[in-house]
Amino acid sequence: MDARLYHTLRQWVNGYSLLLIYGLGEVLRGDDALGIYIAESLKRKSLPKTLIHSGKTPEELFELVEELYPSHLLIIDAIHSNTLMEGEILFLKEVSEIPTSTFSTHTIPLSQILKLLTEIHPVKTAVIGVTASTSEIGTEISQKVKNSSNILLSTIVEVLESFRGRGRTAGEHPL
Repeated sequence: MDARLYHTLRQWVNGYSLLLIYGLGEVLRGDDALGIYIAESLKRKSLPKTLIHSGKTPEELFELVEELYPSHLLIIDAIHSNTLMEGEILFLKEVSEIPTSTFSTHTIPLSQILKLLTEIHPVKTAVIGVTASTSEIGTEISQKVKNSSNILLSTIVEVLESFRGRGRTAGEHPL
Protein backbone atom coordinates (compact mmCIF):
# COMPACT_ATOMS: atom_id res chain seq x y z
CA MET A 1 0.00 0.00 0.00
CA ASP A 2 1.15 3.54 -0.77
CA ALA A 3 0.45 5.83 2.25
CA ARG A 4 0.44 9.08 0.26
CA LEU A 5 -1.90 7.66 -2.36
CA TYR A 6 -4.06 6.16 0.41
CA HIS A 7 -4.66 9.56 2.03
CA THR A 8 -5.21 11.34 -1.29
CA LEU A 9 -7.65 8.71 -2.56
CA ARG A 10 -9.47 8.47 0.78
CA GLN A 11 -9.96 12.24 0.88
CA TRP A 12 -11.20 12.27 -2.73
CA VAL A 13 -13.69 9.40 -2.27
CA ASN A 14 -14.96 10.55 1.15
CA GLY A 15 -18.73 10.94 1.15
CA TYR A 16 -19.33 8.79 -1.92
CA SER A 17 -22.71 7.13 -2.34
CA LEU A 18 -21.69 4.92 -5.29
CA LEU A 19 -18.21 4.60 -6.76
CA LEU A 20 -17.76 3.40 -10.33
CA ILE A 21 -14.23 2.15 -11.00
CA TYR A 22 -13.46 1.81 -14.69
CA GLY A 23 -10.31 -0.02 -15.76
CA LEU A 24 -9.32 1.17 -19.20
CA GLY A 25 -6.98 -0.74 -21.48
CA GLU A 26 -6.25 -3.47 -23.97
CA VAL A 27 -5.20 -6.88 -22.65
CA LEU A 28 -3.08 -7.68 -25.71
CA ARG A 29 -0.92 -4.55 -25.49
CA GLY A 30 1.57 -4.99 -22.64
CA ASP A 31 1.38 -2.29 -19.98
CA ASP A 32 -1.79 -0.90 -21.55
CA ALA A 33 -3.56 -3.88 -19.92
CA LEU A 34 -3.04 -2.57 -16.38
CA GLY A 35 -6.47 -0.91 -16.12
CA ILE A 36 -8.14 -4.19 -17.07
CA TYR A 37 -5.81 -6.13 -14.73
CA ILE A 38 -6.74 -3.94 -11.76
CA ALA A 39 -10.47 -3.91 -12.57
CA GLU A 40 -10.59 -7.69 -12.92
CA SER A 41 -8.71 -8.09 -9.62
CA LEU A 42 -11.10 -5.68 -7.87
CA LYS A 43 -14.13 -7.58 -9.20
CA ARG A 44 -13.07 -10.51 -7.01
CA LYS A 45 -13.39 -8.34 -3.88
CA SER A 46 -16.58 -7.39 -2.07
CA LEU A 47 -16.08 -3.65 -1.81
CA PRO A 48 -18.62 -1.33 -0.19
CA LYS A 49 -20.77 0.85 -2.48
CA THR A 50 -18.55 0.08 -5.47
CA LEU A 51 -19.18 -1.15 -9.00
CA ILE A 52 -16.31 -2.19 -11.22
CA HIS A 53 -16.26 -2.28 -15.02
CA SER A 54 -13.54 -2.42 -17.63
CA GLY A 55 -13.23 -1.74 -21.31
CA LYS A 56 -11.10 -0.72 -24.24
CA THR A 57 -12.53 2.72 -24.91
CA PRO A 58 -13.43 5.62 -22.63
CA GLU A 59 -16.49 6.33 -24.78
CA GLU A 60 -18.22 3.44 -22.94
CA LEU A 61 -18.30 5.64 -19.84
CA PHE A 62 -21.22 7.69 -21.15
CA GLU A 63 -23.58 4.70 -21.12
CA LEU A 64 -22.30 3.42 -17.76
CA VAL A 65 -22.66 6.76 -16.01
CA GLU A 66 -26.11 7.28 -17.55
CA GLU A 67 -27.24 3.83 -16.39
CA LEU A 68 -25.60 3.67 -12.95
CA TYR A 69 -25.50 7.36 -11.95
CA PRO A 70 -22.50 7.08 -9.60
CA SER A 71 -21.48 9.91 -7.29
CA HIS A 72 -17.80 9.22 -8.06
CA LEU A 73 -16.01 7.86 -11.15
CA LEU A 74 -12.45 6.56 -10.85
CA ILE A 75 -10.67 5.64 -14.07
CA ILE A 76 -7.54 3.53 -14.03
CA ASP A 77 -5.38 3.68 -17.13
CA ALA A 78 -1.86 3.36 -18.46
CA ILE A 79 -0.16 6.62 -19.29
CA HIS A 80 2.61 7.08 -21.79
CA SER A 81 5.12 9.80 -21.02
CA ASN A 82 8.70 10.64 -21.86
CA THR A 83 9.14 12.61 -18.63
CA LEU A 84 7.85 10.12 -16.02
CA MET A 85 9.52 6.93 -14.81
CA GLU A 86 8.06 3.53 -15.68
CA GLY A 87 5.63 2.40 -13.00
CA GLU A 88 5.09 5.88 -11.55
CA ILE A 89 1.55 6.31 -10.16
CA LEU A 90 -0.29 9.59 -10.78
CA PHE A 91 -3.57 10.62 -9.15
CA LEU A 92 -5.34 13.33 -11.14
CA LYS A 93 -8.32 14.71 -9.22
CA GLU A 94 -9.51 17.21 -11.81
CA VAL A 95 -10.30 16.65 -15.46
CA SER A 96 -8.27 19.78 -16.21
CA GLU A 97 -5.15 18.03 -14.79
CA ILE A 98 -5.21 15.34 -17.48
CA PRO A 99 -2.69 16.24 -20.16
CA THR A 100 -4.18 15.81 -23.62
CA SER A 101 -0.93 14.42 -25.01
CA THR A 102 -0.16 12.00 -22.16
CA PHE A 103 -3.14 9.68 -22.59
CA SER A 104 -2.46 8.95 -26.21
CA THR A 105 -3.71 5.42 -26.91
CA HIS A 106 -7.37 6.46 -27.30
CA THR A 107 -9.10 7.64 -30.47
CA ILE A 108 -10.47 10.67 -28.64
CA PRO A 109 -8.26 11.99 -25.81
CA LEU A 110 -9.48 10.91 -22.38
CA SER A 111 -9.37 14.52 -21.19
CA GLN A 112 -11.92 15.57 -23.84
CA ILE A 113 -14.23 12.65 -23.11
CA LEU A 114 -14.19 13.33 -19.37
CA LYS A 115 -14.74 17.05 -19.88
CA LEU A 116 -17.87 16.34 -21.91
CA LEU A 117 -19.02 13.57 -19.56
CA THR A 118 -18.78 15.79 -16.47
CA GLU A 119 -20.64 18.59 -18.28
CA ILE A 120 -23.52 16.18 -18.96
CA HIS A 121 -23.46 14.27 -15.65
CA PRO A 122 -22.46 15.77 -12.29
CA VAL A 123 -20.07 12.96 -11.33
CA LYS A 124 -16.90 13.60 -9.31
CA THR A 125 -14.17 12.21 -11.58
CA ALA A 126 -10.52 11.27 -11.12
CA VAL A 127 -7.94 9.30 -13.04
CA ILE A 128 -5.21 7.13 -11.61
CA GLY A 129 -2.52 6.48 -14.17
CA VAL A 130 0.53 4.26 -14.07
CA THR A 131 3.36 5.14 -16.42
CA ALA A 132 3.77 2.40 -19.02
CA SER A 133 6.88 1.43 -20.91
CA THR A 134 5.41 -0.73 -23.67
CA SER A 135 2.12 -1.17 -25.43
CA GLU A 136 3.27 -3.45 -28.21
CA ILE A 137 0.77 -6.05 -29.33
CA GLY A 138 1.45 -9.48 -27.86
CA THR A 139 3.53 -8.35 -24.89
CA GLU A 140 2.70 -8.77 -21.21
CA ILE A 141 2.61 -6.19 -18.43
CA SER A 142 6.18 -5.31 -17.46
CA GLN A 143 7.36 -6.22 -13.97
CA LYS A 144 7.71 -2.58 -12.82
CA VAL A 145 4.19 -1.72 -13.99
CA LYS A 146 2.79 -4.93 -12.46
CA ASN A 147 4.46 -4.06 -9.13
CA SER A 148 2.96 -0.56 -9.23
CA SER A 149 -0.41 -2.02 -10.23
CA ASN A 150 -0.35 -4.32 -7.20
CA ILE A 151 0.47 -1.39 -4.91
CA LEU A 152 -2.39 0.56 -6.47
CA LEU A 153 -4.73 -2.42 -6.11
CA SER A 154 -3.96 -2.91 -2.42
CA THR A 155 -4.29 0.84 -1.77
CA ILE A 156 -7.72 1.02 -3.42
CA VAL A 157 -8.91 -2.00 -1.42
CA GLU A 158 -7.62 -0.51 1.86
CA VAL A 159 -9.31 2.84 1.18
CA LEU A 160 -12.66 1.30 0.28
CA GLU A 161 -12.54 -1.17 3.17
CA SER A 162 -12.15 1.82 5.49
CA PHE A 163 -15.69 2.85 4.45
CA ARG A 164 -17.25 -0.58 5.14
CA GLY A 165 -20.45 -0.35 7.16
CA ARG A 166 -21.37 3.11 5.87
CA GLY A 167 -24.46 2.40 3.78
CA ARG A 168 -25.21 -0.24 1.16
CA THR A 169 -22.68 -2.47 -0.53
CA ALA A 170 -22.47 -2.58 -4.30
CA GLY A 171 -24.43 -5.83 -4.36
CA GLU A 172 -27.36 -4.02 -2.76
CA HIS A 173 -27.41 -1.16 -5.26
CA PRO A 174 -30.63 -1.15 -7.28
CA LEU A 175 -29.58 -1.40 -10.93
